Amino acid sequence: MVSGLNSKKVVLSRELLKLYYDGMSGEVVVRDKLRTIKLYLEEGNVVYAEGVDEGRQLLREIGAKKGLDPRQLKALEQINERDPQSLGKALLDRKLLSEPVWKKFLEIKVKYVLATAFKMEAADLRFRDVSSPILPSNLIDYNMIQLLLDTIRLMEDLRTFERHIPGDDAVFTLSEGANELKAIIPLSPFELTIFSMIDGQRPVGEVIKSAGLAREDVYKTFYLLLCFDLITLISAKDRKVGDEVDYTHIVNIYLDLLRILETNFRKEVGKRFESILNKCLNELTGQSKELLRSLDLSKDYQAGIVTQISKRFAEKEKATEGRLVLSSSFNKLVFLLVTRMEKLLGKGVTERSLQQMMNILQDVERYRREPEIMDYVRGNLRDYFQQISA
Repeated sequence: MVSGLNSKKVVLSRELLKLYYDGMSGEVVVRDKLRTIKLYLEEGNVVYAEGVDEGRQLLREIGAKKGLDPRQLKALEQINERDPQSLGKALLDRKLLSEPVWKKFLEIKVKYVLATAFKMEAADLRFRDVSSPILPSNLIDYNMIQLLLDTIRLMEDLRTFERHIPGDDAVFTLSEGANELKAIIPLSPFELTIFSMIDGQRPVGEVIKSAGLAREDVYKTFYLLLCFDLITLISAKDRKVGDEVDYTHIVNIYLDLLRILETNFRKEVGKRFESILNKCLNELTGQSKELLRSLDLSKDYQAGIVTQISKRFAEKEKATEGRLVLSSSFNKLVFLLVTRMEKLLGKGVTERSLQQMMNILQDVERYRREPEIMDYVRGNLRDYFQQISA
């Protein structure tokens, strides 16, 4: 599983590029509760993708163009439903399309699948180093860098871009090594123009005015540059406002998880939970102990804790440092309570509690504002569940 704490980075593109640079072969799986998407890699390039049904539309177009009768069209639709990988071979064998046309369709499908994956906010991302048999008729060889460029350029989704670009007041600077990295990424003239305007001082809104183009086009270009790690968010103003929201969100996530543990503890041990909690708090060390000192988690604590922690981190120089300390501190407390629960209440109660926590993260919409934090939290809960179940 991929987990991270910097919400301004685009995790999917970062991982795909790492696999490309490492020349990896295998299967990238992007999964949420609605769909599962798979990208198949060979030496870092994409050779096939699945998870979005584009075959049905293709069959309708072929049926209309070739004048297929309902029986013929139904037979092809059944092949597509039963085994989508067999559709291409069936169409080629029946001479309903040429191989170049089929390959072009596969390239379009790969871009559509990848664009869909970029829009999946609360998804798990995994890479499996496995050999996945793809029919020869379905194989393409799409260079990863070019695929990312082609896909992002086709995307028309301001909401996705805004998840990583916090607003017109945000200021970006060039990432370390950006000019060297730019040499291997074939940016368009417009993208190069935007890139040249990023100086660590000019906010996004000023770039929009200077470029004289639609806000969505400029946001898309910033998103593209972020995907290739060419730029980094640095705005102090944005960091102060944005991190307060981030801290609030992190605190609320963990406090909701602690409420689940508290409820299940109290069902079994009643008021003893307060002493159990205090023991766990006393076992914390370093920054974690300092952060959670004097916080009474056994009462109606939520609003007060959010305020205290937000103020405590307001003067932190680096936002990512504060978020890491905050998340890891709460994570340590959750782990201590989970291990204490297993010892006192048994494996069954503990597994059910962990499952409740994972379920609430999956089902509640407001938790999806920070997909990378959610990956981190879910990953830790999943690890605890596996440890308990082993």
